[in-house]
Parts: sequence; structure tokens; C-alpha cells
Amino acid sequence: LEGINGAAVALQQAERLRNQTAARDSELDVRMMVVPHHMYVAEEISEAWTRLRAGSNPSVIVLVGPNHDDLGVTDIQTTDGRWMTPWGYVETDSQLVDSLLAVGASKTTEVWMRDHSIGVHIPYIAALFPDTKIVPITYRHQAALPEAKTVLDQLLPRLPKDAVFVYSIDFSHYLTAEEARKKDIETLQWMTPIPNFDAIDQAGADHFDSHASVNMFLQSSVMYGCERQVSCYGNSGDLAHDSTGPTTSYFIWMCDNKPVDTISIHAGGDLMFTRGIRAVRERRGAQNFMHDIAV
Repeated sequence: LEGINGAAVALQQAERLRNQTAARDSELDVRMMVVPHHMYVAEEISEAWTRLRAGSNPSVIVLVGPNHDDLGVTDIQTTDGRWMTPWGYVETDSQLVDSLLAVGASKTTEVWMRDHSIGVHIPYIAALFPDTKIVPITYRHQAALPEAKTVLDQLLPRLPKDAVFVYSIDFSHYLTAEEARKKDIETLQWMTPIPNFDAIDQAGADHFDSHASVNMFLQSSVMYGCERQVSCYGNSGDLAHDSTGPTTSYFIWMCDNKPVDTISIHAGGDLMFTRGIRAVRERRGAQNFMHDIAV
């Protein structure tokens, strides 16, 4: 973790959480979350990890984020290395990592030595989930929905049932606080309630820093039937009371594995709208006749 931007702050925060006693909440079943990697909001990131600890006990965490410097020869990067922390090593799941190589991922050591999108979350995993292995994934900027689907299709059949996804994503960049809020509203509209994948893939860095990570989050939440909820939102300009300087926006999404509401569908065919039906239609009107039928 030495040399990774923000890692020192993350280590301090993780040490504080490690010394706190936190019981599991049986009402929570957190399957995935989106958290920033900009440690300007370290307290909010720590709160998200605290909730994840209360709401899950995974044997594997899939940790996903952007490859900020576009290092490596492929759009998908992973590693079977391990991270040393004050509380021991964070190990990777080598079998799951190797499965990604079969769909075009590659291993570039320099990515993991420099990029903070993954590095700042390692201390939290070491402190709060000491026996959990990880599957680290970063995407270069040009990666989008196809790469996200490829990775998910490869991982999902192989993941244990208790696996958790953590998406490390920062949102709008380089804008004033007011401009950032406008972009964030657009992003929110694209992500809820039904994802607009075309709009997401056409967005720029002024909306978020990793198209593939956002796409993978949305795809996985749909596949798991999770309820996506924004638990925290803001931008660095508002927090610093600076309305003119460049900002970074933050969303924290928590996804609980709640049962999906069911609907009943009744299908009919070969309907005849003559004879007795015609008399009812003429008496009550066509609009009244079709009132309770959805086409």
C-alpha cells in the first residue's frame, strides 16, 4: 500500500473501525455497494464499510474500480498477488482470478502498485473481513458494457453464494459544484429505476470515472434482484464550501438482497368482441370495457 494515494488515511480509518465492536444485523443482507475512492470523504466511506460488515459475512469480495492510468495491455486487469497490511495479508482467490484470464483479462503488476481505486479499500477488508479473499478487477477507460457483461458472465457461475461486490467509483469530475449537481442528476436518472445502458456508455468523465464499473454494478444488481438505494450523496465543492473550484462527486449505494415483489400475469387469446360482448361494449362504452386490462 506504500505510495498509493489515500492509503494512509484509509489505514487510520480501518484501525479505528477494527477496534469497534459491531454485531451482525440479522435484518440486513447487503450484497453489493458503491463507494468512492477519494478519501476526502473518508468518514462516509468508513460508514459504508461498517454497514457492509453488519450486513454480510462474505468468503469472497469482488472489488471493482477504474484503471486510472490505463496501464496494461488489456481493458480488464486483475491480479493473484496479495496486499500486506498491519493486520496481515489480504489474499486473492486465485481460481476466480485465473478464470478471468480466459475472457481476456491480464495481470499487470504496476496497476496494483499505483492505482488507488482498489488500494484504498484494502485496509478496510483487512481490518473488518480478515478471512475474506478478494477478486480485484480494474477497467481501462474505454471499457464499457460488453466488458462488464463478459466479466459477470464468467464470475457469476463460479462465485460462492455469500460473495459480495464492492464497486469503487467516483462520479462527476472537474466541474463546479453547481455543474456537478446537474451531471449527477442525469446520472441518477440513467441508473434508476431502470438502467439506461446506452446513455451510460455515451457519458464522459464529467459523469463518472469508469463506464464498465457502473455497468457491472447495474447488471449485477439486476441479476441478484437487489434493491439499489442511495445512502449518501455530495461533492467536494459543497463540503469545502467552494462553489467555483473543480469538484469530485460521490454517491454511496447500498444494495440489500430483498425479495422482489411479484405480479400476476393473466394471458388470454382468441377474444371475440361480438355477440354478448358487443352489447356490453355499446352499453358501457369501449373505454370502460377495457378499464382493468393492461396491453
